[in-house]
Amino acid sequence: MATIKLIAMDCNGILTDGSVYYLENGEQMKRFHVLDDMGFEMLRRYGIITAIISGENNPLIAARAEKLGADHLVMGEYDKLEILRGICKEHEIELTECAYIGDDVNDLPAMRACGLSFAPPNAHAVVRNSGAFVTSVTGGNGCLREVVDLILEKYLHQSW
Repeated sequence: MATIKLIAMDCNGILTDGSVYYLENGEQMKRFHVLDDMGFEMLRRYGIITAIISGENNPLIAARAEKLGADHLVMGEYDKLEILRGICKEHEIELTECAYIGDDVNDLPAMRACGLSFAPPNAHAVVRNSGAFVTSVTGGNGCLREVVDLILEKYLHQSW
């Protein structure tokens, strides 16, 4: 197993539970979980690059990525594997040195190309059955944190 140098993820369904709340004035709201904040901090501590790749172009995602200190945020792009390839090229790393967390069919090409892939239990069945490691917690409930803990403990032999 190659050392994981980058963790990439979708946002909706991973950092959120996939729900979108609409206020009467049409504004959107999304719910995020604070356990993922520490997950990003732990990744920074160990020098692991982070990337959020979302097909949605939404200022809520941009604000959350900024709060988390994500190294890369790409929104409004559906070819996530091509985006991930570009990020890997920029950092001179291989796809096998990446982990990807996804929940729907548009994440599958990137998930299949990476050294490790993860899906929350609330992911689409095709994704859950793709050979990805299925986390115990659902998206939006600390899913990223569970992945971080697993990678640090099992693959890097590190802990907080």
